[in-house]
Amino acid sequence: MNLHVLVTSTLDNYYKGMKGSNIMNYVEVVEFIKDNQGEIIGAKLKCKLTDDSFDVRAKYLVNCTGP
Repeated sequence: MNLHVLVTSTLDNYYKGMKGSNIMNYVEVVEFIKDNQGEIIGAKLKCKLTDDSFDVRAKYLVNCTGP
């Protein structure tokens, strides 16, 4: 069931008008990126498999850690 929820969340228009999400595994949040008002607008991430680092900015941020 969890895998179904993850996979279908990546599909554009799975529900009419819905934009598909991006999902990642083995990624660590290093720090949050905030705007001038202190609102979180993204995160600095690090891949635990390759040690690559990158920034992700988003309109909405959902933290779904844990089982």
